[in-house]
Amino acid sequence: MSQVAHLHRVANEPSPIAPSHELGPAQVLEATALGVLVAWPSGAEREARLALAFSYEPAVGDTVLVIADARGAWVIGVIAGTGKGKITFPGDLEIQAGGRLALSGHEGVEIDTPKLEVRAGKLEMIARTVNQRFQSLRQHVAELLSVQAGSIHTTVEGASVTSAESSTLLTKNKVTINGKAIHLG
Repeated sequence: MSQVAHLHRVANEPSPIAPSHELGPAQVLEATALGVLVAWPSGAEREARLALAFSYEPAVGDTVLVIADARGAWVIGVIAGTGKGKITFPGDLEIQAGGRLALSGHEGVEIDTPKLEVRAGKLEMIARTVNQRFQSLRQHVAELLSVQAGSIHTTVEGASVTSAESSTLLTKNKVTINGKAIHLG
């Protein structure tokens, strides 16, 4: 059979979704041992197994896309969901964009990993408040470290050491040095 004749025969065959099949949106009523109990717009209820490309924990009230026949029903899409979705890969994963890659979370973005590396030609951070907690923090700046602040308050529980080739302290008003002993020179 020629390629054209085969395509013509396939195009004229009936759709695999026969009248005994259903395809459409359904509302999640509850989670079950196999998947979910859904209600079709007609009110008919049916248990459906999850058949998605990602892990999904359906929530009551979610609208899912269900396909069904006499053998069973399967959730093949999420139309409007509040349930948790999860994408898991057994090995490495690389996400790449030819343009910008934007990550957004309406309630936040969380990264949990034993090691995080960030490499960038330029790193900009903009935030109203930053809280950092470290067991140890070491910074190495090859050229210039410049800090501009409204005020600075530093509390050190142990010793504080500043070492420099030269140092200058300039104030518009007074300088106060308070200690049990002050050694100069």
